[in-house]
Amino acid sequence: MKLSIYTIGAFLTVSLCSVNTHMLLPVPPPVVFLFLALLFLFIGVLKGDTTLDRKAFVVFPLFLLLLVTQLFFTEAPIRRVIAPIIALLFFPVSLYFLYRLTYSELCRIVKIFIVLSVVVLTFETIYRFAFPNLDYESSLDNASESLRWIYMFKGPSLVYVDSNGTALHALIVLFFVFYWSLYTRKSFFIYKLFLILIIILTFSRAAWLGLIVGIFYFYLYRDRSFIFKLSVSLTVLFSILLLIVFYVLPFMMKDASLLSKFEIMGEIFQYFEMDQSFLQFVFTGVGVSMSVEVLGIYAHNYWAVWLIEAGFLALLLQMSLWILFYVYTKKKAMIILLPFFLATLSSNLTFAPVFYVAFAVMYYTVKERKERVLI
Repeated sequence: MKLSIYTIGAFLTVSLCSVNTHMLLPVPPPVVFLFLALLFLFIGVLKGDTTLDRKAFVVFPLFLLLLVTQLFFTEAPIRRVIAPIIALLFFPVSLYFLYRLTYSELCRIVKIFIVLSVVVLTFETIYRFAFPNLDYESSLDNASESLRWIYMFKGPSLVYVDSNGTALHALIVLFFVFYWSLYTRKSFFIYKLFLILIIILTFSRAAWLGLIVGIFYFYLYRDRSFIFKLSVSLTVLFSILLLIVFYVLPFMMKDASLLSKFEIMGEIFQYFEMDQSFLQFVFTGVGVSMSVEVLGIYAHNYWAVWLIEAGFLALLLQMSLWILFYVYTKKKAMIILLPFFLATLSSNLTFAPVFYVAFAVMYYTVKERKERVLI
């Protein structure tokens, strides 16, 4: 791979975006990588290389502006507000460099990203099991004795404060690898296997559901006829209902973590019954990471967090981003969006550069079809 400002910029934003930690350093490494990449982007602009597909950024300026208002109209910590802004910037910045790579450079940059992601998440998992959280007992009064041991291994590790963050990260990378294996006509079996094991070992039930549904969608549902989709959907729905009635409901009554999610939903409904200003509900929310102040507990739900903490317009713009990803990747984005949506029903990941980098690569490869007849 020939070194240039473009390959270095792509390496910083794409290859290194999973090299992250919220636990060991005061500033997550991807923040440093992004600012270094911006220097190379600035050099490219000075050289007159400013061409970029503007339609990919229809929603981004407004979304960024909306998040910036958090700094002036809420009491959210600056660090927390900046996190989603920086994560969003990974999409346009990485896309700028991707447009200037050859096919071989692209494949090498993405291969490094996949390898480093697996390495980081593997060490994250090993550390969590080597140093279990022994202070879990106090919050598990309603948990079954047979399930209590699980929560020792759901605590903080090298990258995330709990295993749900690890699960979301691994889920994004896994289904990106599924997409990439189709694009390159390569298996990547070992990487898929490692990522599946990492997700299983997070003990995140929502991530398990996303994993199962995502694999089902990828292998059995995608690009099939309507009749096939309908028949399979009805069969799966009936099976799920049986599973819920005879297994899940009895199990739920013994699962403190799952019961807490229903308590959180109750707090959310109570919150929206309270009087709120129009400015807060629509434009600002209560502030990034401030939902715990109004609910008494953190809203472990991606969509609820965006609505409460950033306001209705931010939630609408986030949904618009997903729609754009879906349209611009010619439905390929569903490979990641569907499992991620299910997993985030009981979890959240505010700073997720890997999410936007994955879609930058997908958008670019679908649009450019570089030396491949894409799926």
